[in-house]
Amino acid sequence: MSNYKTLILGLAVLLMFGMMSCKDNSTNTTPTYTPSDYYKFTTGSYWVYQTDSLDASGNAISGFMGIDSVVSAAQEQISGQLAFHLVHDYKNGKTGDTYYYQDSAKLYGSIANMSIGPFSLPALGWLLNADFNGTTWNMFDTTITFPITYLGTTSQVPLHIIIKGTKGLTSLHTVNSTSVTCQDFTLNISAAGTFSGIIPIGAAITTTLSFAPKIGLVETTQNGFAITAAGQTAYSFNGYREVLLRYSVH
Repeated sequence: MSNYKTLILGLAVLLMFGMMSCKDNSTNTTPTYTPSDYYKFTTGSYWVYQTDSLDASGNAISGFMGIDSVVSAAQEQISGQLAFHLVHDYKNGKTGDTYYYQDSAKLYGSIANMSIGPFSLPALGWLLNADFNGTTWNMFDTTITFPITYLGTTSQVPLHIIIKGTKGLTSLHTVNSTSVTCQDFTLNISAAGTFSGIIPIGAAITTTLSFAPKIGLVETTQNGFAITAAGQTAYSFNGYREVLLRYSVH
């Protein structure tokens, strides 16, 4: 996973709440789970994912498959909170760091270096990644100025960036040949501005994350997206999908 993907774990990165049940025909027992069951960040735990780049139709692109991994390294004091420190090793050989802490039914995350497409963002502090008791919430809403090149001209463009989180439905996934019911969450990111005060610039990105109790993040899917100028595509980016291959949760 790239640093952006991790926002997307949640900024991502990063989102995991829900109540689940399964029926045992012999005992008719119904296990229930709390938000902490979806936040399995215990030190020493790890998760390994297969990552595929996706075309505009959501199909895997041949030759772009890789393996990413995440390890829960320690608990540390970060910006006034005792948080779990996750270390990411990406298929491109780079590494990244994210931090998470839970406050009742809410999960907060912080990313040291986050990007949206070609735009690197400053440190955003703690973001509300998930709210078990919520439906939709604002994670981030501000204007940041970026240098953007269009038709050979570079201009400083203020972009209004909004990140919203939504608690979705449940979905079925397979982990180690076992079917698991996951809670889905969606991150919606939008950016809008005006190039040279005349040409409208915009982008919209949607990421869906599926979390299972006692496991954590099972799958992440981000749509391909385009940065548009005057309603026309100026830059385009592939989507991606990460699927959990194996894990060890303590």
